[in-house]
Amino acid sequence: MTIIAFNHRWVIRWPWLLVNLLVVSLLVMLSVWQWQRALHKTEILERLEHWQSQGALDVAALTAIPPEQVDGVSLRFPVRWLSPTVWLLDNRVYQGRVGYDVVVPVVAEGLQQPMVVNLGWVPAPAMRTQMPAINIPADFELNGVLRTRNKSLLLGQNIEQTSEWPQRIQQLALDQLFASLPAQSSRDYSMFYPGVVFQQESSPFVIHYRPVVMPPEKHRAYSLQWALLALAVIVIVLVASARKCEKNSDQDN
Repeated sequence: MTIIAFNHRWVIRWPWLLVNLLVVSLLVMLSVWQWQRALHKTEILERLEHWQSQGALDVAALTAIPPEQVDGVSLRFPVRWLSPTVWLLDNRVYQGRVGYDVVVPVVAEGLQQPMVVNLGWVPAPAMRTQMPAINIPADFELNGVLRTRNKSLLLGQNIEQTSEWPQRIQQLALDQLFASLPAQSSRDYSMFYPGVVFQQESSPFVIHYRPVVMPPEKHRAYSLQWALLALAVIVIVLVASARKCEKNSDQDN
């Protein structure tokens, strides 16, 4: 098929056109996706900044806010560890070293549900069969950021099947963690508070949690990169078609 436009003849070959449309569509979708990620990260940072400006909440202030509205709040109040439960969140990397995030359930006076707290990172022993030495104080001050939007893809089994503590886990699935609690710890409760607290101070472990790993500016840069690649593909196709048309015209003469 030949189209005459802008004083040029453009030869359209449908298989080649469809392939390039597919490539351009994919690049545009990637650009839009990265832009949406930037908007999402911006929303998270703004929400965290808002809550930080309000100061840390105690139990009374926390219970006065619906759980669906507390993502990103800062918390500070005394808690008690539900011994002996310790989960080790597997495959956490800090400064190039593989280890675990130490996760424990705690209760607080005035709070009707226990909470899950990520206390920070601990390096893994050299042998997979070994567990790191974990010492949790019976009582400590909770001082961290509450995140209620923690979703990740789980492949395979989450909690290892063992009756000893600590236990390795692959994901912070609160319903599964609650079901694995010893009977003496769970008998007075029905479920965990819907969220995970990431300790920011007063922890015996390495605090490394960041709510946003890749900033919005980087997502915007990737979005621009994909958009420019899509534009480049379009330009290359047009130039290649024009050159091919000119060659065919010379042969006709």
